[in-house]
Amino acid sequence: MAEILLSSEAFVKSVTSVSDNLSGKYILPSLREAQEIGLKGILGDSLLAKLKMLVKNGQLEDSANVHYKELIDRCQYYLAYATVVEVTNKT
Repeated sequence: MAEILLSSEAFVKSVTSVSDNLSGKYILPSLREAQEIGLKGILGDSLLAKLKMLVKNGQLEDSANVHYKELIDRCQYYLAYATVVEVTNKT
């Protein structure tokens, strides 16, 4: 099963003070933890699973899913800063 992340390493680096030299081997596990622990605690299992399914199937841009797209857009900064918190423990 492919892993679905709602944000990216590039976004985390672009909106935080994380150095461009920090390896993805630290950022990606931290992003995964931020999503699967932190964001899941906020949104719940079902809603997070729905968002990941829409991303996986490429249906996020459909007009019927505009509210889900807005939700993912709003979650980006939470995921970025939660990732930074997690990455400090790893580095």
